[in-house]
Amino acid sequence: VNDAELRRQLLSFVVVGGGYSGVETAGQIQDLIGGVRPYYRNISPEDATVTLVHSGERLLGMLSESLGTYTGDCLQKMGVKIVFCCRVRAVTARTVQLSDGTNVDSSLVVCTVGNAPHPLITQQTELPLERGKLVVESTGQVRGVEGVWSAGDGCAFPKADGGNCPETAQFAMRQGALVGANIAAHLAGRPLKPFRFTGLGELATIGHHRAVAQVFGMRFSGIIAWFMWRTIYLAKLPGLDRKLRVMSEWTFELFFPRDINLLTPTASSPLGEMHLEPGDSLFRASEHAQSLYAVKQGQVDITDSHGTVVKSAGPGEHFGERAL
Repeated sequence: VNDAELRRQLLSFVVVGGGYSGVETAGQIQDLIGGVRPYYRNISPEDATVTLVHSGERLLGMLSESLGTYTGDCLQKMGVKIVFCCRVRAVTARTVQLSDGTNVDSSLVVCTVGNAPHPLITQQTELPLERGKLVVESTGQVRGVEGVWSAGDGCAFPKADGGNCPETAQFAMRQGALVGANIAAHLAGRPLKPFRFTGLGELATIGHHRAVAQVFGMRFSGIIAWFMWRTIYLAKLPGLDRKLRVMSEWTFELFFPRDINLLTPTASSPLGEMHLEPGDSLFRASEHAQSLYAVKQGQVDITDSHGTVVKSAGPGEHFGERAL
């Protein structure tokens, strides 16, 4: 791309959410940029940017303050721009609009803010809810309701040492096993067992050879935590063959440059929806229109080189027939 402004927009990546997924995604994208930049001499270091938007005051709020601060410092040293205490108001085809009124030009946005409660749960009035989640007892049975059980992210599951369980796999897997066993015990008339698991620890990788960990009350950071994260991740993989494949690939990465070839590309869907805000543009006169557009809601104005509106398309109307 010869257009400097367009090149910067296409190489601007925005990650929303400062939890585990957001931190790991931002770090990996920044690592990828650093790994492939030597192969593209026409791209300067200022062209590619990674921005992490987080509504809190520090990253990884589920970990200690020192590890959260360390994570933010590491990402910023790697080149990631972090926007704290801010939310995303809207995402369009070319911009990310923040709650403080600023806009970030970007063509790729990764959202890691979590899942919303399912309408099947939020629209009912018979089951107890807490912030859109089912309230359950320590046995997994929905509080005050006979014959209804829940586990995982859809419920507020009490933790043995107080509070509710975090929405992580180590808790959800054990909740599911307990609920299954308690349902069988309930049908057989046996006493139910409460949830006793309090967690083994939390780990998050920041980037290449960097991670943070809090295991059994002990805190680790840097390459030691990174090695711990990879070891535990490898142990959780199912099957010996898959463990060997991943281990061999990780070993090669220690001695050879990153492999940037995609040997098994998958075709993307030809259909897609796009959200636009007033002032956004679908394409400019100098760009080649490659799509047929149909307006679902609102209005799109098509202007000439002088800014004069030559056509307006409303709901049900379309334009861009030349692309066909």
